[in-house]
Amino acid sequence: RIQTALPDARIVFYYPPRGDTRYSHFRLKQPCELHPNGRTYAYVHGAGASLTITDACLLPPGEKAVHAMYPLHAGKTGGTAYKLIAFLGAVVLAILSLSGVVAYLKKLRVRPVREGSVAEIA
Repeated sequence: RIQTALPDARIVFYYPPRGDTRYSHFRLKQPCELHPNGRTYAYVHGAGASLTITDACLLPPGEKAVHAMYPLHAGKTGGTAYKLIAFLGAVVLAILSLSGVVAYLKKLRVRPVREGSVAEIA
């Protein structure tokens, strides 16, 4: 039933009924989704009599943007070029952090007081 409702989707996870729930839960991935495990859900109630689908491709743009954040953040999409850009960005951030710490520590060094300075008068 799920394959007829969403022919391009592939089933990623199956969750059997738990406790007193009487429905099975499927997680699917469609070609329009960035998330590696997909964000489309299908709920089969009872013995397959009814089917409820949450289609991630039909969500409003705001929800699609929220669902795209994880794969972009984790580097799970975009291919080799995107992964290279993400890696270079991480290296630049590490270098900036390290140089900031070094500059701060250099500033904390105790400097000798010169003759005639304000510190000597006080």
